[in-house]
Amino acid sequence: MRIYIKEDKNIIFIPIPLVLLKAVFSIMEMPIVKRHIPERKRYIIQDINFNQLKQCVDMLKEYKGLKLVDIKDSKGNRIKITI
Repeated sequence: MRIYIKEDKNIIFIPIPLVLLKAVFSIMEMPIVKRHIPERKRYIIQDINFNQLKQCVDMLKEYKGLKLVDIKDSKGNRIKITI
């Protein structure tokens, strides 16, 4: 996954390997991580099924080059996320 952020003349490129994304989903399931999330936001994390998210990431590997987000505002700022 690639994230491009263009603001004025600055361009930020963030590559995120899909393997790393799956690892983050695995870490988010751990009880030690859930303890450090504030009480008022913990219900959001508890409602997410991380196993299904990992399966979705596996499916995304087949769609390399797919644009998920491509936003451009009137000032010329742009955010683009591709697989």
